[in-house]
Amino acid sequence: MGIRNFIKKIFSSEEQVKEKEKINLSKLESWISENKQELEKKEKEVSESIKFRIKSLISELESHIPILEKVDISHKKAEEKIKLVVKENLSLYVRYLHKLIESLKSINEEKPLDSLDIIFDDFSKKSEITYQKATFLIGKELGRVKEIISQFSKDIKEIVNQNNEIYSKIRIIREIEKKHKERKNIEDSENKIKAQQEQINLRINDKKSAINILNSEIEEIKKSKDYLEKKEAEKEKEKEKENLIKEIAKLREQIDFKHLAGIFHVNEKKMKTIKDYSEHFLQSLETDNGKSLLNLLIEANYSKEVQEKLQVLINRQKEINNFNQKDETLELESEIKKIEHEIIILEEENSRLEKAKDKLAENNKNLIENIKKELEKLNLEII
Repeated sequence: MGIRNFIKKIFSSEEQVKEKEKINLSKLESWISENKQELEKKEKEVSESIKFRIKSLISELESHIPILEKVDISHKKAEEKIKLVVKENLSLYVRYLHKLIESLKSINEEKPLDSLDIIFDDFSKKSEITYQKATFLIGKELGRVKEIISQFSKDIKEIVNQNNEIYSKIRIIREIEKKHKERKNIEDSENKIKAQQEQINLRINDKKSAINILNSEIEEIKKSKDYLEKKEAEKEKEKEKENLIKEIAKLREQIDFKHLAGIFHVNEKKMKTIKDYSEHFLQSLETDNGKSLLNLLIEANYSKEVQEKLQVLINRQKEINNFNQKDETLELESEIKKIEHEIIILEEENSRLEKAKDKLAENNKNLIENIKKELEKLNLEII
């Protein structure tokens, strides 16, 4: 092989190493499952190594505790008070070692590494002072405990360092899995919203169809002979009402309210009636159908002609007011307004759901970006 081909082969292999593996987003779940399963298998193997080393530590500590319990410091050159303090602290330290062993025996079988830091931090905090006080007269035996624990710590660190890539990868994959589950939840929420919107749109379309039917009914009614005759009769009555108002205005000018006030000035109730009619003739006439004014005219022996005209106008007013033809279209128009209001409410709900869907889409986009970043750590690219 020539030197150029050799160099070319080296560089092409480097490029292949650097090139990112591509994963389709739709196949991410199966990729997670496969890789997680493989890594968890390796993690379990590492955990077995850690558990084996923990058992070894327990065995070493259990075999050394009797040595500590048999330590004799009676021959040591020290005050009895100091010896007593050392003995008490040695005894306390041994109790802490027993508790340490109990904790190690009950450690999480699946993930022993997660508990070790907590267990040894707790042991260190509680036992450090007693250890220092006990080593005042006892060095070798207690020093051996330190050596055992120190060696254990080194061994565990070595196991972790040797398998750091496994722990790193599994943390990344679990984070990807977590984000992917969140995406699945978002997808479920989006599907629920879409289903709700479909139902709302169906209801809106049904209501719009109902409005069209009602409008068609209104148009049919308005074209009918009966409806047209009613409308013509209404026009006639409106003309009669306009003429009646004009005649009422003429009659009002024929009544001398000052004269009536002079007759009934001592009667407060009748004076109020005169004042109301004088200032608001048409309104007062419609309020009590002219009864109170007619009674005043009769009592005052007012012009018979005026009384008769007033009575005629009162009767005509009653006739016009009693004229009431049912308009079937009004009820239908009222129903249309009610349905239109219901449509507005449904459209507002649809708008609210659309905003919620947009928010979910934004969250999903952010999750995909986070997943991409995690995959980049594994030299992978999502498509």
